[in-house]
Amino acid sequence: MEIIVAKHSGFCFGVQKAVDSAYKCVENRMNDVPIYTHGQIIHNRDVTDELESKGAKIIEDLSEAEPGSILIVRSHGETKQFYEDAKGKGIHLVDTTCPFVRRIHDLVAEAHKNGKDIIIVGDPNHPEVIGTNGWCDNTAYIFRDPEEAAVYHGSSALVVSQTTSRISTFQEVLDVLRASGAELEVMNTICSATEERQKSARELAKKMDAMIVIGGKNSSNTKKLYEICRSQCPKSFFVENNKELPLKEISKCNRIGIVAGASTPERIIKEVISTMSDNITKDNENVTMADLMEEIDASMRLPHNGEIVTGSVVDVNDSQAIINLNGKRDGILTAHEASLEGDQKLTDVFHKGDTVEAKVIKTDDNEGGILLSTKKLEVNKHWEEITEALENKTNIEVKVVRIVKGGVIAAYKEVSGFIPMSQLSNRYVESADEFLGQVLTVKVTRVDQKRNRAVFSHKAVLAEERQKKLDEIWETLKVGD
Repeated sequence: MEIIVAKHSGFCFGVQKAVDSAYKCVENRMNDVPIYTHGQIIHNRDVTDELESKGAKIIEDLSEAEPGSILIVRSHGETKQFYEDAKGKGIHLVDTTCPFVRRIHDLVAEAHKNGKDIIIVGDPNHPEVIGTNGWCDNTAYIFRDPEEAAVYHGSSALVVSQTTSRISTFQEVLDVLRASGAELEVMNTICSATEERQKSARELAKKMDAMIVIGGKNSSNTKKLYEICRSQCPKSFFVENNKELPLKEISKCNRIGIVAGASTPERIIKEVISTMSDNITKDNENVTMADLMEEIDASMRLPHNGEIVTGSVVDVNDSQAIINLNGKRDGILTAHEASLEGDQKLTDVFHKGDTVEAKVIKTDDNEGGILLSTKKLEVNKHWEEITEALENKTNIEVKVVRIVKGGVIAAYKEVSGFIPMSQLSNRYVESADEFLGQVLTVKVTRVDQKRNRAVFSHKAVLAEERQKKLDEIWETLKVGD
């Protein structure tokens, strides 16, 4: 039997963040403060049952929560009114709304404020769509398919999508809306991780004798994965865990594919694989079950602080970029930690699909993300350049940015160094004011990266230039001149 696991299976960034936050809440709560989740934190009964056993009670309405309690906002997000009502009741919210969903809320709120119609492509009964509709005073047109979209006769609208919609459905609805002649502002808000997961499932299902789709039966993204797999491979099975595996049916198949929804823990994926076979083949290479488990474990490993990682941009706005690191959690690169010049914004430098190399500065931003910095990675390279200049006695250019006691602070790219007053010039300097803002050519006289110290000298460069001129003069002088 050959078993192949589709890429991008298991928890996505938003779900991982929500689950991590929920477990952290129940583990760290004090004085038996009630903890609730508004609806299931994710569509996976194993996880929600465990959280409930630890004290995180599921409620369906805010009125069920006690004043002063803790309420976890799930990754699907909530309406604007929900936040206002919770504040009025004195309920402390732990907001795990997926960044992709929060971006949709911002887009919808702004467009609604500007008088545009809001069109959401998705399921009107899905909690994410209900939450999004709440950011335009519940006035959105919600269409599940092109047939429903045919009723729209407005003149100007913002079109967004439920993050787990199928891209084909989104495009079909757009075709109908464009035919109506309306002026449309289209934002494809389908989560890029969802697109990749669906694409991977579709391509794998074409080649398999059978497909196993793992996930909660009420999970929208997993249902769509099942529909996609079944369209390519008639013998597709939708299971929540290894107990539901149709072992008799799949025992007759030679090639079996596995794909897991965004709400499926890696533990359940492992259990399904283990139940099916002890020896598997992945990507046409013979590997053992232990090899696959090791590979899954590696994908769940968190990088350590200071580690250099590489990933691809899956979403970006002016405040942050989300980087897929092909692991348990995605990376977060904020504008503050990016190497930007002048008035540049993150969206000017980073785009979906770009490969990014960055340095890990924190493995948990308290919201389930890994904080990254390209600026600090650049700093490492700049320290190397400064050290090389010291060793080779070469010159570098720095900009004087601040006057301090005894000298000035000068910046070499992202590294700051000190120039003593006595090293600013080959003449006596009474005040350093005249040097502020100037770009000076300097020698590096000392480097201590561990203590974040570098010392520069402009005087040494001036002395070297003076000596060169003297040497040139002496070389041209002849007896009798």
